Formats: sequence, structure tokens, C-alpha cells
Amino acid sequence: MRGVESTQVHFKGFFMADDSTPNDEYAGKMLEDESSTGKKRPWRKQKMSSRAIAASLYRCWKKHPRKNAALKKRSDWMQQCGNYLVFGDVVNPETGEVARKLQAAQFCRDRLCPMCQWRKSLVTFHQLSEIMDRVDADHPNEFIPIFLTLTMKNVPSAELGAAITRILQAWSRMMTSRHKRKPWRITGGWFRSLEITYNAETGEWHPHIHAILLVPADYFTDADKYIDHDAWVAEWRRALRADYDPSVDVRTIKAERAHAVAEVSKYAVKPGEWVNLDDADGTDERVGLLAVELKGRRLTAFGGVMKEARAALKQEDAETADLVHTGEDAEVRGDLLVALDRFEWQVGVTNYVHVKRDVLVEPPSE
Repeated sequence: MRGVESTQVHFKGFFMADDSTPNDEYAGKMLEDESSTGKKRPWRKQKMSSRAIAASLYRCWKKHPRKNAALKKRSDWMQQCGNYLVFGDVVNPETGEVARKLQAAQFCRDRLCPMCQWRKSLVTFHQLSEIMDRVDADHPNEFIPIFLTLTMKNVPSAELGAAITRILQAWSRMMTSRHKRKPWRITGGWFRSLEITYNAETGEWHPHIHAILLVPADYFTDADKYIDHDAWVAEWRRALRADYDPSVDVRTIKAERAHAVAEVSKYAVKPGEWVNLDDADGTDERVGLLAVELKGRRLTAFGGVMKEARAALKQEDAETADLVHTGEDAEVRGDLLVALDRFEWQVGVTNYVHVKRDVLVEPPSE
């Protein structure tokens, strides 16, 4: 079925217990899922946001059924996204530790879906961390990472599409071999992502780029390689073809590497101020705008040794990658699945409720 991503679970040497039933100690319990660091995962928040955007897409379709026919399908898929979640109790046979990992789910993959964009951001974070580790192994002590944020002036809704095109083209002018600018010459590898935020007070959008650049280890000591802040502003102004000095933030990545990776892994648009439950018409205008302007855009990209490492690792694009087994939910060889818990979204309580637990036990010896 299109738009549904569910992973079928196979068990070797195990079978479902005959007495699987919702009438047990788990029945009716709300979902509580935490990361290994104890941070609560935002399943409920993402599902509620997805439902709000799905409803907006539906209203957009209702206003212009023929013009917005595609939005009806997107609304239907997003409405179903994350309707059920199946978690497994997984035992590490070496340590005996039990961890809860997502085993199956239903995801729509829409670019406006907060649930799917959150899962894709986890994929990107995991992949980018692997890439940087691979580069460190393949090029020991050759590069150091810096974190770069490139901005432009805020734009009204009518200019958002042109602004997105402009900022992505500006990146290409600054960071591709065709133009041979200094940032390209001194950078061994890079990753960039596009983020768009909305200011409800001014009604304007703010497209900007987050990037990690791998520069030579002697970047800060070799004057021919170093680019100070004013020079970065000048390079970005030239690439952007702006008549003003755009805001540029550049900083080193030391102990904050994980934070920097998380920052560039963020999804392009989050349902912040552009989704207002008290302003359906305004929300529909903004949702309809993003549905059009983000279509076909390459929101993330790799270059240089980071692109090479990505190819060597055979990583799949986050747009098509597995959104179930990602990050801490990734499958690890040797893990032993001992139980499954199914949670379903209940509209009446606006939360995920436990509906079934399947205990996996060893079959009787013959």
C-alpha cells in the first residue's frame, strides 16, 4: 500500500503465546517512550500536529477540489500516519539488558508531516554521525569540522518560492567547482540542510541554511586557508547576489559535535507559528503555500569526502530510508525480541493507548 511503512516482524525459534490479550496489566495504558538518555519521545505531539496539517490539507482541497486534487490524497495518508505503533522488548544476549524498540508503524512520508519529518531527522542524525566517524577513520587528523549558518532577509509568502530557489542557488555558487570560490577550495567535505521558519507577527518567512564543513586541520593557523567572519559575509553576499550584508554565523565544533549534527539534521519546516488552530484560513494559506513550494526541492545535500563516505556506507536517502528502525530503534545483530506491544491512536483521548501485548516464548521441546 502506498504511503504505509510497516515492518513485518519475523521470529526464529519463537512463537506467539496463546493467551495474548488486551485484558492484562498493560491494557489501556498510555504510551510512554523514552530515549536511552531518559528524554521523552514526542509521539503524541507529532501525531496531533500531523492531524492538524492533514485537516488543513483537506480544507485546501475542499476549497478548490479540481485544482487541489493531490492535496486530498496527501491529507488522507497523513491522517492515517502513525495510527498504530508496535514496540518490541529487545534483550541484549550479552548484557541481559532489555530495551524498547519500535518494530512496526505506519508512516506517510509527506514533507509536511511532522511525524515523518521527525523520523527523517533521526535518520539524518544517525547517518551524519556515521559519515563523520567514517571520514575520521579514512582521513585521520586531516580535517576539522566547522558549523556554518547562512541567512537572507525575511520574505513575504508571495516571494517564498523565489527565495528558496535563490538561497539554494547561492550555496551552489559558493560551494561547487564551477565557480571555484575560496570556501569550495578549502573545504574537503560538507553537508547542508535548508530550514524555513515563520514569524507570525510580521507574516514573513525566513529561509536559511545550516551546514557542516570539513576544513583542513591547519585552517586556523594557515592564513591562506583561513576565512574570518567578515570574509564569510562577503562570500555569502556575493553568492546570494544581495545588496546588503547577510547574517552569517560560523563557529568551531569541538565537544559540541553532537549538538551541531543535531542542528543540521533538523527538518525543513516545523509546525510552529505557521500552524494556528485559532486561524484556520491563515493556516490553510500557509500549508497550501508550503505544499507547493517544497515540492521537488532537495532539502539536504552532501559534497566532497562526506559524499564519498556516504557512498561507501551505502546509506539510503532519508526521503526513502527506513523510518522504523532508525537511531536507537535500529536493529542490532544478536538482539532477542521477547515481546511486542501494540499502541493505537485513540481520537477520544488524543493519545496512544495500549491495545495488545504478544509475549514470545520458546516452543516446547520435542
